[in-house]
Amino acid sequence: MDALGLELTNDIPVINTEMHSGLFTRFPNYSGEVAFGGRAYPMSWLELSRPTGKYIARFPLYVLNAFIRRHSICVAGNACAPGFVLPLPDATQGMEQFQFDEREHCGTLILNVPGIPILKDAIVFQAHPFMKLNIHSQWENLEQYLGAMHSKYRVRARKALQCSGHLQTQSFSGQQLDALLLSRCAWLLAETLRNKTLALSPDLAGMLSAFRDTYKERFAIHTYTENGELRGFISTLEDGKQLHALHLGYDAAIARDTHIYQRMMYDRVGQAIESRAEVLHLGRTATEIKSTLGAVPVPNSFAVYVRNPMLRAMVAWWKKRWYKPAEYTLREPFK
Repeated sequence: MDALGLELTNDIPVINTEMHSGLFTRFPNYSGEVAFGGRAYPMSWLELSRPTGKYIARFPLYVLNAFIRRHSICVAGNACAPGFVLPLPDATQGMEQFQFDEREHCGTLILNVPGIPILKDAIVFQAHPFMKLNIHSQWENLEQYLGAMHSKYRVRARKALQCSGHLQTQSFSGQQLDALLLSRCAWLLAETLRNKTLALSPDLAGMLSAFRDTYKERFAIHTYTENGELRGFISTLEDGKQLHALHLGYDAAIARDTHIYQRMMYDRVGQAIESRAEVLHLGRTATEIKSTLGAVPVPNSFAVYVRNPMLRAMVAWWKKRWYKPAEYTLREPFK
């Protein structure tokens, strides 16, 4: 277990409720606890949102969320805490192994678990892998990290750093993360996610403040500005041995010319090296891009337990008929 209380299962940080209960109870869709394997874990209502968009586009989500509440579709953990998964439940038991708060009822339970397991009565969906970069002890700075790469990847990295060289960077943590800064970052995050339907609370500023209030100085936001205007940000959670890259937003209008996304990734590598971290966790999505940094995939899945046999059959049919795991090409940048 690391200093933040994240146990490592198959190289994925697993929630330790004693250390993280303060974070999960601050999210507005917190719905109590679910216990299995002798321990209790935070639970939340599944809540779908679209960060931006017209009212008419939001109305179907309102109806769908009402259906979700009515049928008590719950998530162990919370989608607002990316990268924190739960340990594997008992593969020989089904829904009966989970104990819920007496005040809550859960008809469908979704867990993000390590690997791609076979679990009794669960419908398992392979998710995008978590990407992690092992920080070599011989790297003393970013230049040494780049020097370990094949030439073409080193050239790409230097181009990204050069194209974004005019952006000013600054880091804030703890009480430096005031309401104005969090609201600006929340707006930028919403713009980045505007065309996606997400299992996130629409209160993105509240989500960021929950991390600030829970982790204090360990949680930081790194901003990228141009002529005083916020162009991008990325948040991190640091404990000295592991660095977790969490939320990210950027101005799409400048993304292509400045390579701002790649710049933020390389800066996090530099941050991990400087802080003497052993592992940099980069979360899911953008698998191929993150592999060009040297990150490797760690498989994980969403296990869905459904009480109603008819609904369970429908979900299983949908998976068989329509669901396809994401395809990606992994790069090997190191010599």
